Amino acid sequence: MKHPHLRALNLNHITTRRVATKILTRQGYIAGTVRIEGAPARCRVRCIERQTGRLVAETWSSDQGQYRFDYLEIHRRYQVVAMDYQLQYNAVIADNVGPVPGDPAPTDPEETLLAALRVGVTTVDGVVTVFWRNPNLTQDEVRLYRSSAPMPPSSLPPPAATLAAFATQYSDTAADPDADSYYRIGVVRGATEVISEEVRFDPDLAGGIIGVALINSSVQGGELAHIDSTGSIIASPPPAYFDQHPCWNLTEEVVDGQHMINVPKCYFRRERITVPPYAGLKDCWWISSTPQPGFTLFPAFAAEAGELSHFQYGKYEGYVTGGKLCSLPGVTPTAARSWTTFQSDATARNVGGVTGFRMCHIDMRAVIQWLYLIEHASFDSQETTAEGYVFGSGSALVTDHAANLAASYRGIVGLWGNHSEWIDGIRTAGGFIERRPHFSDEWAPTGVPIPNNGDSHQAVTLLPGAPVADLFIADEFDPVDDGLGSTIPDAARFGTGTNYPLAGGRRTDGLRAGLWYLFVDNTATYTNTTFGSRLARVP
Repeated sequence: MKHPHLRALNLNHITTRRVATKILTRQGYIAGTVRIEGAPARCRVRCIERQTGRLVAETWSSDQGQYRFDYLEIHRRYQVVAMDYQLQYNAVIADNVGPVPGDPAPTDPEETLLAALRVGVTTVDGVVTVFWRNPNLTQDEVRLYRSSAPMPPSSLPPPAATLAAFATQYSDTAADPDADSYYRIGVVRGATEVISEEVRFDPDLAGGIIGVALINSSVQGGELAHIDSTGSIIASPPPAYFDQHPCWNLTEEVVDGQHMINVPKCYFRRERITVPPYAGLKDCWWISSTPQPGFTLFPAFAAEAGELSHFQYGKYEGYVTGGKLCSLPGVTPTAARSWTTFQSDATARNVGGVTGFRMCHIDMRAVIQWLYLIEHASFDSQETTAEGYVFGSGSALVTDHAANLAASYRGIVGLWGNHSEWIDGIRTAGGFIERRPHFSDEWAPTGVPIPNNGDSHQAVTLLPGAPVADLFIADEFDPVDDGLGSTIPDAARFGTGTNYPLAGGRRTDGLRAGLWYLFVDNTATYTNTTFGSRLARVP
């Protein structure tokens, strides 16, 4: 499992007041002030027993940034952690804090009630579904308001539903999934109710445009937030959202005896925009199942004439028998063959009326990366999904071994670890990156120079430009590819000669392996006992 480096502290240090007094009691308190950029701030604050890691108490700092924990044992040491509930700043910790002897403070006034955050709406199984986040420690109930027109907070209709105190999702079966509707969430404590920002349900976009924004590139795997078509942050959709979304409707099919995964046509948008409440431009990625303004068809679905409705990606790592590349369970994937040889093994399947088989392609893998990124809001596949077989020293595992099954996504098995996989569609030449589509043998320059002068690296930010907008090529990078700390913790390398790509990482790559691992650093005729490939097909 990967572990991130400690992040830079963006909140001012928490301070505690110590007094000189004779200890007459075994109980005391810790008090202090939370500041963000010098200004007192309201944050969630936790007190943790240092020796055991036990959560002792949790509270909110006041609007003046003040917090206090009472009834603490004075001979113990504690950690105090302050967290920005708006997720704009990283958490800050005060370590090895000792309580001040003293009596409990008078009861503090009740915490300020905050509105629900990141309200979003979509359809799940044909039902309009609303989801949100609760930032409060205490609240009595949640009210959901719906209207066919915008609702000013001062003149809301009766609640469409009244929910339990910490509900975060509601399936609105009474709403028409084919009509526009507007929603607000009310959070209630006693006689007080605070109302959220309004969100609109648009049936033309439901199940359509969804994206993520990279709001923090200083943490391993990136800190990403889900966004709607406008770039506004929304709550992370429930898993059922993606299960029902047309773009994520990957299905298995057996073609010529080979287990293949159908990946449906979709469109992408890649841009740097302002994402409130965060400062500066943020890298954003969106997917849509239908053509939309500003969106481009993924190159994997382009054809010499027209567009593909889908492509097929091998479910399993490649296995060669009878001179043909296969996608089968229960076999040891083939290695020690060159990029050129695997190309021939793949196309050798196209006999006796069988057509469309080929080696897997970078354009196809990019679609899978986008789907994973937007579903999981993470670039760290080992941490988010599973380690896979990346710390091995012996032979390769069979294609459906448990370690390979763990390193899977939407039915595609062993996407990292075991063998690195030769793929087509990208190479280096003369210090620049070149690409070719799956329907052509001609390489075309992108004009993009190789990152880090041809040495290994990990991406911190990514190039948004058109020639490689659908790929994940480093703009800024960490030159130490140790599998830790970067937005994309997987290693990348683009050699200075004419080199061909390997994806995923092998069983000896450890933390450096993952869904975004890409080494374009070997000639087309090079072989290695840990280099395999994978079958694909263009129907």
